[in-house]
Amino acid sequence: MIKQARKTEAPPESKIIALIANSDFHDAWSVESDRMECSALEHFMATAKRSPRWVDVAMQLRNWLVTWVGLKNLGALSDFQPPY
Repeated sequence: MIKQARKTEAPPESKIIALIANSDFHDAWSVESDRMECSALEHFMATAKRSPRWVDVAMQLRNWLVTWVGLKNLGALSDFQPPY
């Protein structure tokens, strides 16, 4: 089970640190989980599935707007199907 996500800092030993050193914006989040067998992607998908309703509404608006300029409809975050 994934518990609540919380804002954190990127781990100093991670490969991403060199890329974000001069960035204008970045953020990092962590979650605690009882499912150690799952990959980071699987944890992301399970977390995205539980995103608030306003995020899906914002994505619907984004998808409607971008169709006018030929960009792809990305669907809703809650459409993700977690592996568990």
